[in-house]
Amino acid sequence: MPFVSEDPDGFSNTYFKKLIKWNDRKVKLGEVAFIPTDVDLVVDELRKYVTKFAKNKAAFFSSFTSAYQTIVDAGATSVGRY
Repeated sequence: MPFVSEDPDGFSNTYFKKLIKWNDRKVKLGEVAFIPTDVDLVVDELRKYVTKFAKNKAAFFSSFTSAYQTIVDAGATSVGRY
């Protein structure tokens, strides 16, 4: 079972929508499978970002793009990790 999405290979803001839905106790049994670090995002001060990204896919994509580009520009490689 995928953690959240019906389309695990797709890129969307579904993760954030499901976190909000989980926190509102509106998920069906087996619909999502979050781990404690996922849950911390929605019950902590980070909830404002979860809410923002759940409501605005373009904002999520923009933030992701910026963060990813920062990592790439810093020269992150998987070779150096091992």
